[in-house]
Amino acid sequence: MSTDTTANSGPVATPSPPSQHQPTGSKRRARLVDLAVLAAFGLLGVWLTSGLYPDPGGLHVAGNRQDSVQLQWLLLHATRLFTHGENPLFTTLINAPYGVNLMANTSILAFAIPLVPITLAFGPEISALILLTLAPAATATAWYCFLSRHVVRSRLAAFVGALLAGFAPAMVSHSTGHPNIVAQFLLPFIVLTVLRIRVPGRAVRTGLELAGLVIVQIFINEEILFLTAVTLLLFILVIMAFRPNEIIPHVRAGLITAGVTAAVAGAVTAYPLWHQFFGPMAYRGLPTFVLEYGNDLASFPAFASESLAGPSDNITTISANLTEQNAFYGWPLLALLVLIAIQLRRELVARALLLTGLVLAALSLGQEILIGGKPTGVPGPWALVSRLPLFDSVVPTRLTLFVTPLIAILLALSLDRAVPVLRAWRDQLAGTMARAALPLAWPVVVLAALAPIAPTPIDVAPDTPSPRFFTTGAWRDHIPAGGTVLPVPLGWDENVDVMQWQLDTDLALVAPCGYYLAPAPTGSDRTANFGPVNLAVVDQLLLVGQTGSMSVLTLSPEATRQELRTWKVDALVLPDSSANAGLLRTAVEQLVGKGTHVEDVWVWASLGG
Repeated sequence: MSTDTTANSGPVATPSPPSQHQPTGSKRRARLVDLAVLAAFGLLGVWLTSGLYPDPGGLHVAGNRQDSVQLQWLLLHATRLFTHGENPLFTTLINAPYGVNLMANTSILAFAIPLVPITLAFGPEISALILLTLAPAATATAWYCFLSRHVVRSRLAAFVGALLAGFAPAMVSHSTGHPNIVAQFLLPFIVLTVLRIRVPGRAVRTGLELAGLVIVQIFINEEILFLTAVTLLLFILVIMAFRPNEIIPHVRAGLITAGVTAAVAGAVTAYPLWHQFFGPMAYRGLPTFVLEYGNDLASFPAFASESLAGPSDNITTISANLTEQNAFYGWPLLALLVLIAIQLRRELVARALLLTGLVLAALSLGQEILIGGKPTGVPGPWALVSRLPLFDSVVPTRLTLFVTPLIAILLALSLDRAVPVLRAWRDQLAGTMARAALPLAWPVVVLAALAPIAPTPIDVAPDTPSPRFFTTGAWRDHIPAGGTVLPVPLGWDENVDVMQWQLDTDLALVAPCGYYLAPAPTGSDRTANFGPVNLAVVDQLLLVGQTGSMSVLTLSPEATRQELRTWKVDALVLPDSSANAGLLRTAVEQLVGKGTHVEDVWVWASLGG
């Protein structure tokens, strides 16, 4: 293994195989250390999600039920490729009759299809739990392999860096429902493959290897792939600014590699990507409020919800929500980074990593800089690129997801450089205690800075039980299989509820609503919305439930039935547990006639949708 990162050397580690002349005993010890590290990452993944294990089907991540239900729904829908021959890229089971472009909704096919046997045998809740458990552990493992084999000599240094890369506050935050974002285990190998462009005579082979990685990552999460490319480009530009001769000789090989990658990956993914960007229910850009998610400047030294020292008192004002706590490094780690910057100031790679991280952190502030939840009126750098193609679908706060591995590499480099120096100092000391303790000094400082952001098990909460009408199969006597069901009332929670009803009926029912991203079915605006664009009757019934007043109900029965025909609704379902259920029942009966009480719901069926 060669590590080429000194002030007078090239900008990156040059991949090379482990030494073939290592003593057998050393190799065995190294393998045992590696196995112990991998076991530690696996156990940490289990510990992180341990709250879900007692009842995977009856518990969900507290504060993020919608992503939990959507994840299970996507996993179950993937089985229909084999059981029903359905298109895995598109569905009309939700947002009926218009459908949802699943390729544009993070359908995680790279995970969902391999997990089909487990999903069919044990249910989507078990597959979801497996994903949530393995995603951070696999990411940490991949970074450990990269760091220990190609960046540092110390396995302790590699372990600490990988630990942060896999279990940093941002990763734990997304572990509450976004395994596709946490599963970054291909990223180190993408980076490693890009670095191999420097190896003479393998540009085409490198392009083929990179194409394979890109293809798989596209079916995990495209946003992560795009931000990986942005980060690598920034890093290369910084290196070029410091030392152009390290980059310019490899431009030709880089272009060949890029061309091969684009040709091969483009050919394989041409149809899925066409479907995503130009197929039915494709959208252009995210909802405005999502694109405004930037990191509050005060979030960087603060502590996240699931950190040992957290959450900070002002957590609700400096984070967008539970799953987007993407900075929250804590002030001890930031202070340590200042020391590391001084320690590694002569190393080109360290300077490039620091500057790349600073640029990404600045971009992550969004279009307007916030401090403590208060707008400053100062535009953020993101405003310069937010309207560019592809950038217009990026959530700016997520850029710090790529600051985290940069910090992880810096931590590993710092430990790797510090321990030999401290040992040399130790050898010059006469005091026994000093000689014994000095080599441990810097690792202790690093671990002390990381301890406050150590992850805690993710909080869980009991799931909202579906009506017995669905769980007992009573629905079959009132609604035909494949019938379209509209919950009353229909709001944010009910959009999630209806997908849970579908899970409980093995996707036997269709819904005109749900939790997804899709444009309005008519008109020229292709910006995505969360869930459906509601009909007037849906909005009016929602207001009846919220206000407890019938005065907002202005539609006639004829207009109501015409609207329901637009969504081809076969049945309305009102759970007894709904707020103001009695008043809502009166309102629906005024519009469509008498309903039937079955188990714990009121049903208005045979609407002629």
